[in-house]
Amino acid sequence: MTSPMSCREALLVLLNPAPDEDLLGPSGGSIATTTRATALRRARVHAATCPRCAASYHDPAAQSQVTERLRNALRGPAPALRWLLLVLAVAQVVVACPWLFGASIVPDHNVALAHLTRDGAFGLVAACCAFIAAWRPRHTVATLLVGTVVLLAQFSAGFVDQQKRSVNTAFEATHLLMFVILGVLAFAASSSRFHPHDDVPRPPTLHSL
Repeated sequence: MTSPMSCREALLVLLNPAPDEDLLGPSGGSIATTTRATALRRARVHAATCPRCAASYHDPAAQSQVTERLRNALRGPAPALRWLLLVLAVAQVVVACPWLFGASIVPDHNVALAHLTRDGAFGLVAACCAFIAAWRPRHTVATLLVGTVVLLAQFSAGFVDQQKRSVNTAFEATHLLMFVILGVLAFAASSSRFHPHDDVPRPPTLHSL
């Protein structure tokens, strides 16, 4: 029967980066490979059953703290932020839907129909981003990226339309609501309570041999 490994022997087998022949001798070939596999199994059995070795690789206190912080991260932003996103999404839908049909609940003098309908489509996308982030907070970063792309597209198209005199500056102020939505999304994305660089107790180092 094979004698149990000592702590030092198990550590050498598990952590030695040298090739098999350097660790086990010059025999090489299949015998060295088989011996290496056997040595690894014995070392792993030792590490799993030796109280000293187990204490070196496992720190319940540190694991518990990391688990709790991960759980907090998965909860997403605070409920107040989610409700605020929901209210902003509803407001954006109310403003943007009429634009799709060439109408507006805000003054739209000297605004081309094409500009209205395009802004309506952009506005609904922004509203959907806010809805999704409020419903599934884990998608907040993705919705922020989509909303930012939409805002850039809307800004570019609005600049072109202003040059063509298809829209006036006063009407463009109605897009401040989209800026507010993106601002809340950015705050929600950055308000996670999980910070990887916080001072989490590190597991103890390997014991001296």
